[in-house]
Amino acid sequence: MLNNRFALSGTLTALILQLLAAAEFIFSGVAVTWLLLYVISAIVFGVSCLYLLPVRYRRFPAYAFLFLFIFAVSLPVLGIVGCLIAVVAGVHYPLEKQQDVLEEHLVPELPFEPDQISLTPRYSRGGVAAILKYARDVDKRLFAVVTTRNMEDREAIPILKQALKDTDDDIRLLAYSSLDKKETAINDDIHVLKKQLAGQFISSFTGTASCHHQIARKYWELSYLGLAQGALRQYVLEKAAFHAGQSLMYEPAVTTEILLAKIWLMMGRYEQAQTLFEKAAQSGVPVRQTYPYLAEIAYKTKQYQQCRIYMGHLEGQKLSLNLDKIRSYWHDDAL
Repeated sequence: MLNNRFALSGTLTALILQLLAAAEFIFSGVAVTWLLLYVISAIVFGVSCLYLLPVRYRRFPAYAFLFLFIFAVSLPVLGIVGCLIAVVAGVHYPLEKQQDVLEEHLVPELPFEPDQISLTPRYSRGGVAAILKYARDVDKRLFAVVTTRNMEDREAIPILKQALKDTDDDIRLLAYSSLDKKETAINDDIHVLKKQLAGQFISSFTGTASCHHQIARKYWELSYLGLAQGALRQYVLEKAAFHAGQSLMYEPAVTTEILLAKIWLMMGRYEQAQTLFEKAAQSGVPVRQTYPYLAEIAYKTKQYQQCRIYMGHLEGQKLSLNLDKIRSYWHDDAL
């Protein structure tokens, strides 16, 4: 309480001294007198006003005094009044920060619920193709194209190619965009693998063989998935055969021989493909991975009896639905 009285009386004294200094300057014009009164008033204000500040602001009294002194000197009369209002009153009575009020709202009952999205495709390849071909509703056909994103490439690409013939522009554009993304992804992989070979990042024969094998498989996928047609298909098959051959030069492997045999089969080089498939079968590769291709070669070379024999060896094997139907046609129905 005594400190507050001292501070208030000192502040009032400083204010009176500044008024006297102002009067001295106006009426007498003696610079030394009014300047002395002015500086003394600022010193008195700085000392007395320290006691009006909270304790935490008086930890460094010299800095606090200097601030108050400069404030009083800079603005005659108004500096003292403004300091009392803005600084002292503002420090003792700060504005209270209003807390953010959270309003809770109940979840409104909607007239519908969103469809539950299954982790597995809702339709088979045939079902999606049928929707795309026969559905009159554009939204249904568009949904069929979107569904292909959940399918494997070998199932999705024929449907996307079918969608390219749709009458709706949005469906054709979406199908083209999807096909372009798949082709671009494969070409990007080929580019990365070739950079690894050219940059000599691979130091072992095994690594080089593996890199050539992967490049050959990527080229083969472009043809197998139907992304390359005509002259481009022949080109990618030749590149695939070249890299598969390079892989076998660095390190012979049954998987690479089977891949090269598939490539030669696509290129119509049946004798060379048959030799590699028979070699793979003799080395212990399961018949379901070699005999279907040998049967295809026998069929295309018009050796139908040999084709039936190969199909007979597939009895009891775990086959795809389409291949099992073909096996049944050639073997079971012929008995």
